[in-house]
Amino acid sequence: KMELKRSKLSAKIAETTKEYMVAFKKKDGSTRYMLAKQNVKHDLKGGKNTVEKDSNDYLTTFDMEKEGYRTINLATVTDIRIDGQNYKVVS
Repeated sequence: KMELKRSKLSAKIAETTKEYMVAFKKKDGSTRYMLAKQNVKHDLKGGKNTVEKDSNDYLTTFDMEKEGYRTINLATVTDIRIDGQNYKVVS
């Protein structure tokens, strides 16, 4: 596995147009695996995204398996497989 600095994680996700697999720690301490995709416009209701702000590490993404929008705390991501490459996320 290659290493990916957490500071580069958001940019790496933003540059892909494909699905990616991400592993992160949930609030309860368990690990969650998600097959996700960015820039999905499915079922958007309009309105404003109040979760993503420059002051936090949250990313709204589309969960391909649960077919709904989810929020990932980028500060808790441990691993990501993106564009065919596996990365361990490091500080």
